[in-house]
Amino acid sequence: MLMGWATGMAHLDRNSASPGLAWLNVTGVALALLALALYTLIRPDAANDRPAAMRDELLLQAGGAGAGVLGGAGGETRARRSRRLSGLLMAVLSGVLYGNNFTPPNLLLNTGRGPSNALDYVFSHFCGIYFASTVYMLAYCCYKRSTPVLYPRVILPGFLSGLMWAAAQTAWFVANASLSVAVAFPLITSGPGIVSSLWGVFVFQEITGRQVSK
Repeated sequence: MLMGWATGMAHLDRNSASPGLAWLNVTGVALALLALALYTLIRPDAANDRPAAMRDELLLQAGGAGAGVLGGAGGETRARRSRRLSGLLMAVLSGVLYGNNFTPPNLLLNTGRGPSNALDYVFSHFCGIYFASTVYMLAYCCYKRSTPVLYPRVILPGFLSGLMWAAAQTAWFVANASLSVAVAFPLITSGPGIVSSLWGVFVFQEITGRQVSK
């Protein structure tokens, strides 16, 4: 959200559109950041962060590598901290890349070097994503020597999720062209967080209680 919003505010994509009331736009982004700060107060239950069947299957595929790491309480704590830090770093890198994934087509669109219809960029954009993800998967398979760690039960939901994402991404192209990136990014990136939080509270009950666990 921050990268996409900052790109639009700085007009790095050469979009001359104004976000309207700038102070209201900045206030909305600040509220989204406040929501993110509140998310950090949630403490997941380590014993239930994954279904038991999924944990067992992944450990078996990994050859029981987790057993040596979790040999003691101190080792488990260090391992969890290390995984958390690496996860945060990868999330930041992912955010930087995701926040700029519209920059190349927007530059072509806004500078007149490409088609004037935002939907004309969808096919090439998706082809690039598909090619890159295929290369990453092949590299991972080579790294794991043809024994990648997979969880079969999420493969079909993954494809269905991809179809939903493709529809949303297509609409996002239209939103960027109509509203400008500075407006579209905060709105679109905040919406899924609200929906997933509602599911986590009322359906899956992943978020419960009112006090911070100690």
